[in-house]
Amino acid sequence: MTTAIVNPKDVIGSRKAPMSAVPFRVMSEIGLGMLEGKCKHGGYSFRGAGVRASIYYDGLMRHIGAWWEGEDIDPDSGLNHVAKALSDLVVLRDSMMQGNWTDDRPPSAAPFMEQHNKMAAEIIGRYADQSPKHWTIADTRKELPHIAYLAGPITGNKIDWVWREEVERMLAAADIYTLSPLRGRKHGSVGADGREVDGQPVALNEIERDRLDVQTCGAVLAYFPYVPHRQSVGTLMELGMAANQHKPIILATESVELRQHPFVRAFCHSAHDTLIEAVEETIATLKGQH
Repeated sequence: MTTAIVNPKDVIGSRKAPMSAVPFRVMSEIGLGMLEGKCKHGGYSFRGAGVRASIYYDGLMRHIGAWWEGEDIDPDSGLNHVAKALSDLVVLRDSMMQGNWTDDRPPSAAPFMEQHNKMAAEIIGRYADQSPKHWTIADTRKELPHIAYLAGPITGNKIDWVWREEVERMLAAADIYTLSPLRGRKHGSVGADGREVDGQPVALNEIERDRLDVQTCGAVLAYFPYVPHRQSVGTLMELGMAANQHKPIILATESVELRQHPFVRAFCHSAHDTLIEAVEETIATLKGQH
C-alpha cells in the first residue's frame, strides 16, 4: 500500500482564511466601486477620517432599494447597484474593524424578528389553499420583441436627432418602443465629433446604458444619412454587440459602398437604400411577420 504524498503547505493553507472562496470577478467589480471612491475622496480616506454608520447605511439602502425596484445600473457611476452596495459595506466593515467608525445607530430595539417570523408563518398557513399569481419584474418589463434600438452616427449634426424622432413616431404608431443613445439629450449637447457630451468626455455609465439597451432590444435599426469622416466608436460598439447577441440589424443608407461593406453583408439582417424601407422591415421583423 502506497501513501499519498501531501504537500505540507496544503495542510497548513487549508486552515487559513480562504480567499479562493470569494468569486474574483465580484472582488474586481467591488474594486471598481472602491476606485470611484478613491478618485472622488482620496485613497483610504475612510481609514484616515473614519466613517459614520448612518451615512453608509443610507447609501447601502438606496442602492439595494433601487436594484430591488428594477434599476440595475447606478446612473452616476455606471456600475451595478449591488456592486455599489458591496463597496459601501466594505468601507463600513473596514472602519468597524479599524475602530474608527462612528456608531450612530438608533437605540437598540426590543427583540422582534422571532415573533415576526411566527406571524409570517401563520399568515402563510392561513392562505395555504390559495394560489394567486405572484407578479415579478418579468411581468412589468416590456416584451423584448417589441423594442427597437436606433443606432447610427452621432456627430452633433441636427439630422442625427431629426431622423430618430421621425422613426420613433413611426414605430410608436406600430406599438413598438424605441431606445436611443440620444435619449434625454438636446441638440447641441453632443460635440461635433461625438466624443463629448456637455463639454465632457462620454462617461462610463453612458456606455453601459447603451450596452444594456442593445441587450434589451429585439432589433437594431441603423441609419446612416451620411457617412461621417470618423465613424462613431459608440456606433461600432453597438453594432458589434448586436451582432454578437444575434440581434437582427436592419441598415439603411444611400451609400452603396456601405451597403456592400463586408460587415453589413456578414451580420446585417437586411440593407436598404431608404429609411422608410428599413422602418417597414423593422416593424415586420419585430411583429414576427418574417
